[in-house]
Amino acid sequence: MENMGNQNTQVAANVQQNPAPGALVDLQTDPAMMGDGGRQAKLEKLEASFGYSERFEAAINRTKNDMFDLLSVPNVSLEQLKGLMQSGKSMKALYWELIARCEDKWASWEPALEWLSHTVLKMEAAYAGFTMPADYTVHIEALYPILEDDFDEMANDQQEVAHQVRSRKSYITKWGTAPDADAELRQIKLEETLFADAFDAAVADLTASD
Repeated sequence: MENMGNQNTQVAANVQQNPAPGALVDLQTDPAMMGDGGRQAKLEKLEASFGYSERFEAAINRTKNDMFDLLSVPNVSLEQLKGLMQSGKSMKALYWELIARCEDKWASWEPALEWLSHTVLKMEAAYAGFTMPADYTVHIEALYPILEDDFDEMANDQQEVAHQVRSRKSYITKWGTAPDADAELRQIKLEETLFADAFDAAVADLTASD
């Protein structure tokens, strides 16, 4: 045992003195010790089992989640959205808290923005030399760039128009791209008249031929 210990000590000392990469270590087993349960000399490297990467990642993720919670901003990363239904309503539900906070602050933002708009228009009129109309109004609308289920809402509005609980003009104003709803209604009426006249003419021609 003493020889084995001395040999291991010498080998360890040599390894510490010559730590070159790829170095060969002349490790030999004392023949007197080989018969004792088949023991054999070996050289091992002691390493700490402590890993810092997982703990660091957990701390960063916890700090990030706290930041999202304090700001009421949803975390919409791909990892957080796994298993979430990709629909407009489900996406909007993630932003409900943020929208609620913005709506609360909008009560003070809207008057300030209206005042700023009036001031800019007055300055433009004063420096550009044109007269502002006396009856102009400033309307500021808060828009949220969040996906919504427009098709479902559009289908509901179409059913309201079909059941005559909503006017066509209101539907065109909300969903149409034409700048003038009245002109769009006149065009629709004209096309209906043309189609009806063409159908009546075709029926008359078939009747005459028979």
